[in-house]
Amino acid sequence: MRLILSSLTYPLANGVTNSINVTVDGLVEAGHEVVVVAPDYGTGKIRPEHFPVSSSRISEIATKQFGNGERFFSVRAVADIQKIVDQFQPDIYWLHTVTWAPNIFEVMLQRSKKIKILTYHTMVSNYGKIYFGSLGQQHMINRSREVAGLMDAVIAPSHYVEGLLRDWKVKQPITVIPTGIEETKSGYSSSELKSKWHIPKQNAVLLTVGRVVREKNISALFRTLAQVVKHNPRVTHLVVGPGHLDDFKREARSLGIENNVVMTDSVPADEARKMYWGADLFFFASQSETQGMVFGEAMNAGLPIAALTSPIQPEFYPESVAAVAKTEAQLAGHVLALLGDRHRRDQLRAAGKKLFIDELSVAAMTRKQLELFNGLVGRGQ
Repeated sequence: MRLILSSLTYPLANGVTNSINVTVDGLVEAGHEVVVVAPDYGTGKIRPEHFPVSSSRISEIATKQFGNGERFFSVRAVADIQKIVDQFQPDIYWLHTVTWAPNIFEVMLQRSKKIKILTYHTMVSNYGKIYFGSLGQQHMINRSREVAGLMDAVIAPSHYVEGLLRDWKVKQPITVIPTGIEETKSGYSSSELKSKWHIPKQNAVLLTVGRVVREKNISALFRTLAQVVKHNPRVTHLVVGPGHLDDFKREARSLGIENNVVMTDSVPADEARKMYWGADLFFFASQSETQGMVFGEAMNAGLPIAALTSPIQPEFYPESVAAVAKTEAQLAGHVLALLGDRHRRDQLRAAGKKLFIDELSVAAMTRKQLELFNGLVGRGQ
C-alpha cells in the first residue's frame, strides 16, 4: 500500500509528530510505502518519508498569539503537493490535523477519489474554548464534524474520543487505535539525569513531558508542587518540552517554587524518553489529552505515575497502575506518600510495565491499522 499523510504541525515536538513517526516506522517495517507532507519549518527532511512544502509565514506570526507558531501551507504548496501526489500515486490519503479552516491538503483530499482517513489526535474543541470561549469551542466541534464527514473512516486514539465524536454527530465509521509506543530498554540513571540538569543530588525528581502551554494544565502542577514543598522541600519538578516557558517561570516565582522547577525547553524525542528512567515519579495534570503516549512511555521505563484524573484516565492510567487524584490537594498527598513508600512505587512500576507490554506496543497498533486499511482497500475494489 502507498499512503500519503499530512499534519500541519509536523515535525514540531508534540504528540502528533511522535504518533506519525511511530506509525511510519511500523508501516515501513511491514513493507508499505509512506509519504508525510507538512509545511516547511526550516528543518529540512527529518526522515526519508518527510516532504516539507511551501509554508505561510503570515500564519506562523498569527498563530504565535494563540499557539506555538504552527504554520499553514502557502498557496504555492498546491503545486508542490500535486507533484508529490502525481509521482507517488497514493492508495490512501491520511489527514492528521483538524484546524479552524480547511487547509490545502484537506481540500486536495476532498477532491480525490482515493480512500480518505482522519486520525483525530487533538481535542481542538478544548483549544477553541481556551482561546476563544464558547464560540470557539462550538466552531471547532462543527469543524471536527465537517472534516470527519469527508472521510471513509476515522481513527480515534481512545474510546473517550470516539464517544465525543459520536456526541458531535459524526456518522462515519470510527475505529479506536491507540498510538503504539516503542519499547526502550534503558535511559539516564538518577545521577546522570540530575547532573545533566543541575538538580541537587538529594532531591526527588517529578517528571512532566509535553508542551508547556495552558491547555496542558501546567498551572495545576505548579500549585500542587507548592503544596508538596511545604512538607518536603527536596523535590524538583523537571518539565520537558517547548512552549511558553517565560510565562510559567513567572508563575513559579509567584508561587515561591522557582528553585524547585527546571524547564528544559524542546529536546529531541529520544532524549526525552531517556529522562523517564532517571526520575522518581511521572507528574501530570492535563485534561486535554486524547491518548496516553506519555503515560505509556513512563510505564515502559518503570516510572510510577501520580496524576489528576482526566477523560482518558480509565483507559490509559487506571488506578491499578497509577496514583490518581481528583483534586490538587489529593495529588500533593499522593506525591508525598509515594516518595515515602518504596513498596508502593514498586507495585505501580510492575503493574504499569505489564499494561505497557500488553496494550500499548507499536506492533499492536500497526496490526490494527493494517486490518482497517486492508478492509477499506478491499471494499473499494
